[in-house]
Amino acid sequence: MIKKISVLIIAAIMMLQITNTKVSAASTDITGPSIIHKEENQVFTIGQLLQLYEPDVFIETDGYTGYGNIPGEYTVSLVQGFNTKYITIVVVEDWKSLTRSNDVLFVADYKEIYVANNRMLTLYEIIYYIYDVTSYVETDYKFRYEELIDEYHSSFDSGIIPEGSYDFTFRLTYFSGEQATYSTTIHAIEIQELSGIILEPPPSGIDQVMSYVPWLIGIGIGVLVLKHFLGKKRGIRL
Repeated sequence: MIKKISVLIIAAIMMLQITNTKVSAASTDITGPSIIHKEENQVFTIGQLLQLYEPDVFIETDGYTGYGNIPGEYTVSLVQGFNTKYITIVVVEDWKSLTRSNDVLFVADYKEIYVANNRMLTLYEIIYYIYDVTSYVETDYKFRYEELIDEYHSSFDSGIIPEGSYDFTFRLTYFSGEQATYSTTIHAIEIQELSGIILEPPPSGIDQVMSYVPWLIGIGIGVLVLKHFLGKKRGIRL
């Protein structure tokens, strides 16, 4: 009898451990990106963030809103039932020398690029500008590029690509002998024009003073040139 009770107790403890393990494993099991990179001059809202997750995912805490145009790292926590997930939103100053950088909406999990469907990003821009900023690819050393899958560039027609997700996989072989394969997805999106006009606050007192600086410098240079010219004329002997 005692033996049976012991077996039942052990079985109950094991079931409790398994249940706790499942709950712990699921505590952050919310499907979707864990980190977002966006440029400071690009609009990215909490509403856009939620679109990357299932409909029953909600915001618990928001440390990002109000700082989207200030470079830095901000944390947003999401909840789905009893599950919680912490998202880091990294606001970068720029995508290096990328032209029309506003066409890049954001980058998820260091590698998944969300970009306007009327903007073809070149291979160089993807690797040396975007992936270098997110630190997905090491670009400080020489390497050879080998294309494995490129559904993105081959899908453009007359400068436009249909909305959708495109696989992009490549291999880099560094001159050091290291080799790495990178597999990601590029999401082409038709960007809707934001309604309304841009209004800027009136210039502050300092801004107004600074606006006169170029004029003051120009006047000062003009006075010096004039003095120099008149001084030369006075020094002429007939």
